[in-house]
Amino acid sequence: KKAEEPKKGGPAEPAKGIEKWQAEATLDFKELCYGNYVLSPCKLFVELMNGVATLKGPNLGFAEGTLDLKSVCDLKIPGYDYTLSLLGTNISCMAVSKAAMPKGDTYISGTAGLNLQAQGRGTDSEAIKKDLTAQFKMDVRDGELKNIKILNALANVLHYSRLSDLPFRDFDMSASLTNGVLAIDESEVTSAVVGVRIEGTIDMDKNIDMAISLTLTAQAVKEIVLSMAPKSVLKDDDEPGKTYPLPPIVVTGTLENPQILGPENVFKSLTKTLGDHWEMFLDVVPTDKVKENVQKGIEKLGGVIQGGDKNSDASQKADQLIKEGKNLLKGLFKK
Repeated sequence: KKAEEPKKGGPAEPAKGIEKWQAEATLDFKELCYGNYVLSPCKLFVELMNGVATLKGPNLGFAEGTLDLKSVCDLKIPGYDYTLSLLGTNISCMAVSKAAMPKGDTYISGTAGLNLQAQGRGTDSEAIKKDLTAQFKMDVRDGELKNIKILNALANVLHYSRLSDLPFRDFDMSASLTNGVLAIDESEVTSAVVGVRIEGTIDMDKNIDMAISLTLTAQAVKEIVLSMAPKSVLKDDDEPGKTYPLPPIVVTGTLENPQILGPENVFKSLTKTLGDHWEMFLDVVPTDKVKENVQKGIEKLGGVIQGGDKNSDASQKADQLIKEGKNLLKGLFKK
């Protein structure tokens, strides 16, 4: 009888007698490179005792900041159980972005702190998907989000180009990894003109399912109005700090090709927000006649939103909605 072929890709078997081995080593590198990422200086301490290997790397130089690394791997268990702890301080997000995409114009800048805690078994993709779990937190200060494709898609729908090049004060994110799916539990960007909150998931194939909530400042609202009705005459903000939240916007597709779910509904939410607060931005006090005409315009827009012509298809309704919305905005904000 022909002998069976050994299974490929199975968990690595522990070395015989590994629990009796003992060893210590210090590895001192001037530079340790992985692709475009560089650790410098890099001094690692390795210990093997009772079949358990421990790797420590305190104060590793990385991206203009430091990393503290600790990993423990139980070599007695087939497939090797391991834990990983990674703490980052004063990390340059720009340096990391340029290492990840040296020829691209997409980046995140700012100074970051990060905390990664992971547990798993095995190193091939199937084992990672099945057994790796992780928790991740990051806080970035005084940076910029440049040409992020999800934000670019929102910028196109909302007629607000600033989302494609967004300076921020704070960018905080917490996420967890289970069964090969990264869940963004909370991600919040705070800038001078708009707040962005993101929740959702990303799988190993970069498929996304997210809900994004935007909070507009008065300045953001004015910029959106002027982008669609350039001749608008707007007054100065008489309520500093007042904000205008939009309902959550659903984004699907992939990281490379994000899709806004129901763009006409996003435009509807934006126009309703402007319609609800239009008196805040007029340069002159409206007469009763102006108010009456504006109310009629809002009601007309509402009819388009609720369905419009039943014989028109979805794309015609969306085009009609955007056209009516722009006309309404021009009527609202022009003298």
